[in-house]
Amino acid sequence: MNTASDNDHRLLIAVSFGTSFADTREKTIGAIERRLAERFPDCAVQRCFTSRMIRKKLLERDGLKIDSPEEALQIAQEKGIRELILQPLYLMHGFEHRRLMESVREAAPSFDRLAVGKPLLSEDADFCTMADAIRRNLPAPERDTAIVLMGHGNEKKAKHLSGDVRIEKASSGDIHDNVVFAVLQQTLRGAGADNYFVATVEGEPEISDILPLIKEKGFRKVILAPFMVVAGDHARNDLAGEGKDSWKNIFIRSGFEVETVLRGIGEWEEVQDLFAAHAAQCMQE
Repeated sequence: MNTASDNDHRLLIAVSFGTSFADTREKTIGAIERRLAERFPDCAVQRCFTSRMIRKKLLERDGLKIDSPEEALQIAQEKGIRELILQPLYLMHGFEHRRLMESVREAAPSFDRLAVGKPLLSEDADFCTMADAIRRNLPAPERDTAIVLMGHGNEKKAKHLSGDVRIEKASSGDIHDNVVFAVLQQTLRGAGADNYFVATVEGEPEISDILPLIKEKGFRKVILAPFMVVAGDHARNDLAGEGKDSWKNIFIRSGFEVETVLRGIGEWEEVQDLFAAHAAQCMQE
């Protein structure tokens, strides 16, 4: 990864929620950052995490200091960076992205140029790209197998999965909040991927929305996988954990044979490329 020096005047900051799991961190966040460094060799690339809890844990447990976005912006200002690009490694325009944009607005006057790339699922074409990536990276081995993707989601309510989704966009034209999961589901259906289902752990649609659909279609086996950049705490506990409310055990109690895949989508080349494309797009605007 390109590193910043005091003489650099152009910097790209990769902003993610973060994770305390070192193995998935370097396979996902680290891999995306390396792709950004490859795509923009004349631009230093730097990491920051938004989660205060994760930053605190990494510092106390591992002695690893990772800046917050506010700290990274302040350091860039002190180093005399004139052109600053932030690429959020978020799935969607949600709470984390809105909070980041507040910090960006406050810091913008300190730079000649401050640009922010879009999250992974923002424009219509992004959903087609990711629907294809899902089918390549998580192929269904048999006709009686359903692939169930766990997204994180926002608490803000969205349209339910059933029926057609009326795509709601912000003034920017981008798709926001939990609507992205319903749009992704609809895109998969449009591609003929009727054995792929999308739900969230902290938003809508919920597992209770898709479980009846999976039963109704007569699937025998379920493959559970995180639709999150990293395979962190939610993937290991809420999806594949031994607790009675984990998705794995909910499906087992419902009579399904269950397999879990603990691999964050940040490992997918398609995801790395799409984040790099969004960074390139914001640099050109």
